[in-house]
Amino acid sequence: VSRGAFVGFFAGGLFGFVASPKRMRTQYIVVGILAIVLLGMLAHDALIQRFQSLYTGLFVEADDLDRSAMSRFDIAKAGFRMGMDYPLGAGWRGTIVLSPYYIPEHYLARDVGGRAAHNTLAAVAAEQGFPGMLIYLSILFWFWRTMLRIKRDARGSRHETQIMLYRLALGAAIISFLVSGNFHNNLSQETPYWCLAMLAVLARLARDSRTQPNGAHGSAGNAGFPEGSKP
Repeated sequence: VSRGAFVGFFAGGLFGFVASPKRMRTQYIVVGILAIVLLGMLAHDALIQRFQSLYTGLFVEADDLDRSAMSRFDIAKAGFRMGMDYPLGAGWRGTIVLSPYYIPEHYLARDVGGRAAHNTLAAVAAEQGFPGMLIYLSILFWFWRTMLRIKRDARGSRHETQIMLYRLALGAAIISFLVSGNFHNNLSQETPYWCLAMLAVLARLARDSRTQPNGAHGSAGNAGFPEGSKP
């Protein structure tokens, strides 16, 4: 029932449209419309109520929305201040222990006496410090560079469409996690790491496919795709 997760969900969908092969844009739009319709049919009451509260905050009681938005900003800023005070990191889940010293009391969760980070980057800064930030930002840079390299390497190969569809799926999933990570701490979610691992495999397949131009005959060889396979 997370609205932040839904922002990431739609961001991934928009990225998928941009990353989809041009000759398949129409199919992507049709499937996207179908996904929205099915989402409306399957959404449960708790999710609907969350979006109703968002509508109320936007158009009826703006002060409530402002307080909610400001709490996210304050909690995120506290995480970065922790990172400055603990350059090597405060340790896993350290934000919960340290949050009473960095954020107002009314933001604290009563059941644990602290507040977990609501922002992945702020959580990394507070809990893993400068080394963690360096690793995390390096992963983001590698992701973007690899996405561009796969597109370049696959261009003109006999498996270009298939590679680009895999690129679309993995890229959309990772973008969804990165965007929703602005509203949650997604650092411990294992799905994006599996997607990054598969992206590394896809980069190797795209590189090997350069030796097999469109229309080539014979086996797929090192590209890793079965002979005659279709997207």
